[in-house]
Amino acid sequence: MGGRGPESNEHTDYGHHAARYEGDALVIETSQLLGRLTGVRGNALSDSSTVTETYGRANTPDLGAVLEMTLVVNDPEYLTAPWQMTWRKNYAATAYEFIETECVLPLPPGD
Repeated sequence: MGGRGPESNEHTDYGHHAARYEGDALVIETSQLLGRLTGVRGNALSDSSTVTETYGRANTPDLGAVLEMTLVVNDPEYLTAPWQMTWRKNYAATAYEFIETECVLPLPPGD
C-alpha cells in the first residue's frame, strides 16, 4: 500500500506486491515472481508472470454475504490468455460489515 515500488529488480518466490483499493475492493498485484512449476503435476509459470487478486464482498442467493476473491494469472510465455478463478467463502451472517484497518509492514527481527 502507499505506492511503494520494488526495492530491486530481483525475482523471488513471493515476488513484489502492490496493493490498492478500487471502490470497496482490495486489489493486490504481484510481479517479479520466479519462474517455476506451481504444483506437483506441472503448471509452469515464467519470470514474466503476474498475478492479480481482488477481494471484496458479494451477496449470493444461496450463501448470503460472502468474501469473494478473484485471481487472474497472466503469463505471456506460457498462457495464450489470462487464467482466472473465483473463490467465495461464507464468513459471517448477511449483516456483517467490513471495517477499515491500517496495513503496515512488520518490523524486522531485533527492532
